[in-house]
Order: sequence, then structure tokens, then C-alpha cells
Amino acid sequence: MDSPPLGERSTARRGTPIGVLGWVALGVGCIAFLLGLVPFLGVALGVAAVVLGIVALVRKRPAWVGIVAIVAGSLALLAGLISSIGLIAFLNSPTSARPVPVVSTTAEGPAADTAEALPSPVSPSPQAAVTATPEPPTAPDLSSFGTVDERTLALIAKEPDNNVGQNLIVFGSISQLDSATGPCNALISIANDQKENSYDYEQNSFATSGDAASTCPVFDPLVQGDHVKLWVTVLGSFSYDTQIGGNTTVPAFQVWQAELLPAQEY
Repeated sequence: MDSPPLGERSTARRGTPIGVLGWVALGVGCIAFLLGLVPFLGVALGVAAVVLGIVALVRKRPAWVGIVAIVAGSLALLAGLISSIGLIAFLNSPTSARPVPVVSTTAEGPAADTAEALPSPVSPSPQAAVTATPEPPTAPDLSSFGTVDERTLALIAKEPDNNVGQNLIVFGSISQLDSATGPCNALISIANDQKENSYDYEQNSFATSGDAASTCPVFDPLVQGDHVKLWVTVLGSFSYDTQIGGNTTVPAFQVWQAELLPAQEY
């Protein structure tokens, strides 16, 4: 039997060389296989690898290149679909966390401008979420309320969760009571007795009144900057993030009665 010419034997041994299309199909297939779990990107790379693999297989550049690209692309496509569906399901989940209230503060306490309204606390926990129209709580006997000394108030402010339910009279200056806090919530700097200047009230606090949402006649006549005498019940502690990046925890009070005091600072 006559042997084929030397040139033909050499070509048969070498086989079909890997062209540019083959290298592209291999490269995209490998990248797709490595990044298949990335949502959406894995899907796109998987589709591209499968398409290039089919083209390489049809054009025989060579056939094994197309098979490798198709297999790698198919795995990447499957992984990408799973991760993408999982991400979409997570983003559409109704169990998302409530935004954290952000309140701007100054060196003398909370300022008037806020990014959003403070949440309305409901007794006994000031951090409880309002899920229905709340009913105003029943006021206790105000004659049982009394003033405290400076040290006692400091101890209550230090550990408000250990003093929940205590009834007392405090004095303060309203630091914030506006559309951001809502009509029934306020930030009030307090002390155990009346001070001449607002900055003399050194203890910041969170106060709520009425139904903590819209009905609070005690707060209706009050505005920011007022000096007041308050009959309050300790609700516990209340924490919020400030616009300057910090987090602060203050005592929270239910206000039953407020008396507007004459301004003394000029």
C-alpha cells in the first residue's frame, strides 16, 4: 500500500489547530465556571460560553474545545440562575429591618434638624413598633408624683431600664419638637429643678405623650425652646443613631402633664 505524501502525514498527526475562536471559547468557559455563582454575571458568562462552544464545535476548532466550553458554560449558567433567583427572593422578602432613626446633635444636645421622624415608643417599651392605632394610656394619680434630687435623677438616667414605672416630676428645655419627631414625641434636656438657661439642663431624654402618634394634647401648646415642668413615668432606655455618626442612649418618659414655665434666658 502506497503511503501518503509526507506533507499529508504531518498534517494528520498535528490535528486541527486551536484558532482564535477556540481560545476565546475556552477562556470564556473557564471564566464562566469560576464566576458562575455571581448573580446575573454567572448567567451572562454561562450563556456566552455555551454559544461560543457551539460555534467552535460546529466549526471544529477543534471539537473538544467546543465541548469543554459548552460543559463549563452550562454549569456556570445553572449556578448563576440559582444565585440570581436567590438574590431576587432575598430582596423581595417582606422581613426587612426598620430604618434606624437619625437625629442631628450639637454640643449642647439634639438639634432641631433630623433626617427622619423618631419612632413612636409605646409603654412599657419605648422601642416597640406601632402596628395598629394605639390608644392613649390612662393617666395615673398625679398627686403621687414628686420631685427628686439631682443624684436620684442621675441614677435613673444611668439605668432607666431598672427604674421602669417610676413616677416623678422633672424640669427641662425642649430641644426638639417638630415635624421630624412628630407631634407626640420630643427630645427634652432635663434636670431635677428649674434652670435659668437651656444649656443648664444637662441630661438628654426622649419623651412621648398621648397615643404616641397623633393625639397628644399635653404637647399641643409646646414648641422647641420652651422651659417646662413635666409629670412623667419612666419607660426605660431609648437608643438612636445621630447624623454625626455616633449612637446615643437616653432615658425615655411618658409625659402625663406639662406646665409651661416663664422664660428666664435672654
